[in-house]
Amino acid sequence: MSLIEKFNIRFDFKNFIIISSFIISFYFWDFGAKYNLGIDTRYLTLIPLLFFINNKIFTNKDIRLIYIIIGILIFQYFYNYIIYKNDFLINDSKYFIALILTTLLVIFCKKVLMNNLKIICSFIIFIAPIFLITSSIEMWDEIDRLWQCSFFKPESKIFKLFFLENSHFAMIAIPALLLNIYYLSKKFNYLYFFATIIFFCSLIVFQSTTMIIGLILNIFILLIFNFKRLNRKYIFCLFGILIILFYIFFNIYGCTRKFSDLFFHSYIMSKQKIDGYEIKIKQDDNKNLKKELSLFENIEILYARTYIIFYKNTFDKTRKANERKVKLLSGDTNVEKFIELDDDQKERVYHKINVSSQVAKNSFEIAIKTLFERPFGVGLNRFEIAFREQMNEQSSNFSDEVMKINLNDGGSNLNKLIAEFGIFSLLLFGYLLIFIFSKKISIENKIFLLPIIITQLLRGAGYFNGGFLISIILIILLVNEKKEKE
Repeated sequence: MSLIEKFNIRFDFKNFIIISSFIISFYFWDFGAKYNLGIDTRYLTLIPLLFFINNKIFTNKDIRLIYIIIGILIFQYFYNYIIYKNDFLINDSKYFIALILTTLLVIFCKKVLMNNLKIICSFIIFIAPIFLITSSIEMWDEIDRLWQCSFFKPESKIFKLFFLENSHFAMIAIPALLLNIYYLSKKFNYLYFFATIIFFCSLIVFQSTTMIIGLILNIFILLIFNFKRLNRKYIFCLFGILIILFYIFFNIYGCTRKFSDLFFHSYIMSKQKIDGYEIKIKQDDNKNLKKELSLFENIEILYARTYIIFYKNTFDKTRKANERKVKLLSGDTNVEKFIELDDDQKERVYHKINVSSQVAKNSFEIAIKTLFERPFGVGLNRFEIAFREQMNEQSSNFSDEVMKINLNDGGSNLNKLIAEFGIFSLLLFGYLLIFIFSKKISIENKIFLLPIIITQLLRGAGYFNGGFLISIILIILLVNEKKEKE
């Protein structure tokens, strides 16, 4: 009797290939990029489609999703070509085909994926100790923590082989952590217990703002909308993680400043608006300016005044106290007279603001403006078109560096969806809300899929990385499946 027969192990080659392809999709999308190995593993994820090439390929009831996607994309391509003269390029065809093939992959392999979530999560859980073992770890000093959202400064060639940035690790690690804790709360296992503890430690060592905020937000969503479906052990663990995360977040200024810098930037913009308005009021030929302003403009002025008071009472003292700890580039500029500064002085002020915060704010403003100007969106993976169309207007409000980076990924998938799909993105957000509120979708599926979507809506790297597109398609299929059963 063979070993496989003795332990009743059945090797299914087809399932093995499918599971391997999804592991590659979730965890290998950055693989080798740091060292310029020229490996694009995303093509490997499509290998399982070879199992489904037959004359019954279009009889699957879920195939109608393909027709809807094709219809929307073709409409966008024609509309943007006719109205805005945006040509259909080779890159557009590449992403169009990739989207269709990925959707087909998920449709055909949905059952295998959903039945093997534990295996898929276990891969990253058990590989994480290698990241720690191969790391040289130092502590950031107090000055560094004014900018870094982390206690530790790890260096690991193995980690960098898999993930270009710590935030990329967080995008896929959160669902694995939450789902494995859930399995442990149902059935305790010493091996998985210690592996999960080590995995959580790796998240703290390779910490990022994405990890902190992503975990906090996803835990709150789970607790608020699924509290009655969670057992006491799991709820206790989630609250324990929240306490640790809040302690870290509020004790490292490099974490909190990602938010406070957004408020600081809005304060500068509000101050500039009010100062410009008051200068015009003082001019002889603008005595009737108040009467000439539209209702919307008057609301803007009122909002700016209110915001300035709010910022002064909430963030100003903390910001100045932390700035005194380190000599910043803009220390010689007067922020209170921002409107009077020349371009170089304004640039020094912008250097006070975290680049990630500026990117997030700039990209979101671009997405919203594009939504109003192009309600049907600029098209799949065309965020750069929206970026360049808004560049002249946005450039005066952000540092020069911000206007040269994240041109295509928008800093987050939320910004990409809004700008690229316009009102069509509302359909996706509608499915997401149904998925969150539904009590008929398994809690395991929610714990795995929601963190991928929510985290990457905040800080994403595109649709084809980190399992984002796969998770979106799965959510649509699961919601449709629930409706059909009803």
